[in-house]
Amino acid sequence: FRHPVMRTAVNETLGAGARLAGHAAAARELARAGAPLTLRAQHLAHAAASGDADAAATLREAAATVRRQAPAVAADWLLAARRA
Repeated sequence: FRHPVMRTAVNETLGAGARLAGHAAAARELARAGAPLTLRAQHLAHAAASGDADAAATLREAAATVRRQAPAVAADWLLAARRA
């Protein structure tokens, strides 16, 4: 959700499992639609399962794409890739 009030309202209503499932579904749909890696990485950072080599590769590649403009985001995605 782009609007912070909407994002907060939805996140407070849903449980952790539902949020993870939503991020996973969003990442799958974005991949199917051919969305940029950076959009997919926003969701994969929250939902990548341990052992998911494809998610880890996507997160690493997306981090490389944004590292100069957004080093903190790149670092977060690299940490998520390590967990995947």
